[in-house]
Amino acid sequence: MATTMTPNELQELGKRYYGFKEYQKALDAFTEGIDASDNPEVDLMDNRAATFEKLENLEAALLDGKRMIQLGKKDVRGYLRSGKVLQRMQKPDVALRIYEYGLRNVPTSDKSYKLLQGMHDKLSEKISPPKAIDPWTILPPELVEIVMNYLTFREMVNCLRVSNRWFKFLTTNQALWTTLDLSHARRAVKPRFVRECIRRSNGKIRRAILNRLPGGGADTLMHLTTVCRHLQELEVWNGPEGGSILVPLTCAPRLKILKLDASVRLTLHQVAQVLRSRTSLQHAEFCSVRARDRIAPWGVDLPNLQALRLVAAGVQDIATLCLGELVKRMPNLEELSLISWKKCTAYNVIDLGTLQLKSLDLSDTAYEHFRRIPISLKKIAVSGPPADPSIHGHTLPVPNVVELSVSRCGPHVEQMLTGLLSNGNDENGNVDVDISSHAPIKKLLLHELGSHTQGNLRYMLQNPRFLQLEHLDLMEAPCVRDELALSLPTLFPNLKRLSLTWTRITGVAVKGIVEQLKGRLEYLCVDNSLDTTSDAIDWARAQGVDVSNRKTTAGNQRRKMREAW
Repeated sequence: MATTMTPNELQELGKRYYGFKEYQKALDAFTEGIDASDNPEVDLMDNRAATFEKLENLEAALLDGKRMIQLGKKDVRGYLRSGKVLQRMQKPDVALRIYEYGLRNVPTSDKSYKLLQGMHDKLSEKISPPKAIDPWTILPPELVEIVMNYLTFREMVNCLRVSNRWFKFLTTNQALWTTLDLSHARRAVKPRFVRECIRRSNGKIRRAILNRLPGGGADTLMHLTTVCRHLQELEVWNGPEGGSILVPLTCAPRLKILKLDASVRLTLHQVAQVLRSRTSLQHAEFCSVRARDRIAPWGVDLPNLQALRLVAAGVQDIATLCLGELVKRMPNLEELSLISWKKCTAYNVIDLGTLQLKSLDLSDTAYEHFRRIPISLKKIAVSGPPADPSIHGHTLPVPNVVELSVSRCGPHVEQMLTGLLSNGNDENGNVDVDISSHAPIKKLLLHELGSHTQGNLRYMLQNPRFLQLEHLDLMEAPCVRDELALSLPTLFPNLKRLSLTWTRITGVAVKGIVEQLKGRLEYLCVDNSLDTTSDAIDWARAQGVDVSNRKTTAGNQRRKMREAW
């Protein structure tokens, strides 16, 4: 016969039975009350969990405790009940995690929050080693400093909250604050914190990465450069625009490395002004430069500059860089990156042959307008179709290059590879393909090959300079299927790293490649190759190969294209 009592009346009945220690009757009453409720209250679930405890049915009590948390995530009782039951079940580690989870969800204004905090602290102390010793009390300061240097700046700052002893030691050790790294900041950084770090270093910060400062942090940057006269490395992320960064940079006389991300937008004249005022620079990166059709006034010699990166903002004319003057001013340049300088108003006017460059990046830059590039190059990257497709047979021989990246050249990939890997043009203007004296390519990246067929790609990969390849990266190449993939170990028997991202290979190719290169292949990337199977991936990993099999969107993958380079 169905009961006529309400859930509240059944709860009161159960409490009376519980008080008389008639636990089975109390359990029946509480259960009937829960069954009669569409959404049982946490209080009623807590009563039944307590009754299960008295009946030594700890599993059922724990299930009710978990349901209490589900019903009221901000209610402290579910965490207290679950933690208590888990301790009785001899699972103190799990109980501690439940308490920690509760402390993250229960509002601090809850009157029982301190009770939950107390249970957490009591259990934490109980399960800690009986003779736990603060390492600060036994280790010499020199060793502690070495240990702290292995932590990121953010991790070291978190250590300030461990104890008063740790706070005092860390804040009084100047050597730990000579690097200010805000690259891991997850929220806005208060200028007061930066000033405090400068004070702790006694004004001796040598390396700084600024990020997430309010309003771009122009005032904070000014304070940093004026106080820290020994600053040698500076990176600015999400920084101030234009001229507001110029004055702070002139106050850093010992600056050797400067990197400004795309948020710091400068004109070409402002870039030249920075370089003229800081002739001590050895490495400079400007990731958002607007030329505005004005020729760069380089002005002074920069014999210390060894690496320069200039990224154009929008469509800019490479002629405005006045590269002939650049070559004269920077004779010791070893690394040059000219990104997105797509427009070129003059043909065959760019000659970098007199430089002793080791690395050259011409991504999205009008490469066909370069007359000569240094034969000293070891690494080169080009991308994007020719700005003037009517120019044919243009060669840029790179006999000593060992790392080559070509991407997004569309139908001009073969033409580009021939121009780079040839020996230049002979006396009749034909491409000289005799490359017997050229250095073998060790690393090759071919990205976004578009409509090329397997036959086209196989022909391009048979260039003699590729025979000793150790690293091959074919990304967004839909023409790469099992047939071609299985021939790669034969073409390149020395392969150690192979990336086939966004291709059409299957698990058959994965197993075949690993078997043929057994003992030599160290890394295989098949990200976003949707036809691969998990069993083939697991098998390859079991053979000792590091396999990456992530799935991301095509747009994100394109943005990460140059990371491997």
